[in-house]
Amino acid sequence: MTESRVPPFVTLHLGGARLMKIGLPTTEGNRAIVGVDVEGSTNLTDPEKATLRKELYHLLGLSLWRSGLMPRCDALVDRGDGALILLRTSAQSVLDTFIPSLGQFLASYNARNPTTRYRLRVAVHVGHVHFDQRAPFGEAVDRACRLLDAPELKLCLKRTTASFVLAVSDSVHRSIAEHGEIARRSFRLLGWLRIGGEWQEVWAWVPPQEGFSAAS
Repeated sequence: MTESRVPPFVTLHLGGARLMKIGLPTTEGNRAIVGVDVEGSTNLTDPEKATLRKELYHLLGLSLWRSGLMPRCDALVDRGDGALILLRTSAQSVLDTFIPSLGQFLASYNARNPTTRYRLRVAVHVGHVHFDQRAPFGEAVDRACRLLDAPELKLCLKRTTASFVLAVSDSVHRSIAEHGEIARRSFRLLGWLRIGGEWQEVWAWVPPQEGFSAAS
């Protein structure tokens, strides 16, 4: 894919403000919530973080476009060194289209830029989301953020050479097809996370060509 073939939406800056032009919806409802965070970003200088943010949003925009989910994106919420993406689609659709696209674009970027190689934690949850004029909120958003920031997921990424690791909530794991792009049997139980007063199973997946290390 050459740069000239990428839609104008993707080639122009791809900053949070442009994606937020989508606007927050006025109707609450179920959304697939995708959280993305960059490993080790706190060790970067401010200029390095500015570059990271530019490249991350570029990767997310390309992945939304390639996966065909751009029209279904309700919001992209900035998290400084990461983002939350809210999509009007199923978890299965995210796993079959967006996650593989993100992995491909990330691998391509890292191959071209070995000195600034980025590694990501990615989390997927589905649930009822509320909106006000500021941002999406609610228990489902909280769960997605807890998944993304879970110490177990951070450790999982440290124990592999993979460019990213993916965590899903137990409810998402139960809904995954056995023969999808990322099959349910390819996940492993990462641990338990206390969310909203309940203990929830957390499931992890690493691209199969990279895999978990023996220490995991």
